[in-house]
Amino acid sequence: MLIPYVRAKAEALQVPCAVGAHGKAERIILLSIGTLFQWMEPMLWILAILTHFTVLQRIYYVWKKLHSPQNQMKKFVSSLRWRDVYRLVSPYT
Repeated sequence: MLIPYVRAKAEALQVPCAVGAHGKAERIILLSIGTLFQWMEPMLWILAILTHFTVLQRIYYVWKKLHSPQNQMKKFVSSLRWRDVYRLVSPYT
């Protein structure tokens, strides 16, 4: 539940977040192996550890993207109003 939630929150902030060491396919494979060979407890521990690692990896990625210099410039430019831009480029003000 935590991995898709972090991805959804990142995409709500308009940051594509398809990074991470542990995706949906890996979770399904681990649970399948645990079920087939009756190793559920070790697989659940591995799943818990990798889930937290992936969540931290995605949080760091989004934080880095949101604090990058390019993103700061986009925020500055999008916060400008047209009259502010006109004042910056107009020789008459």
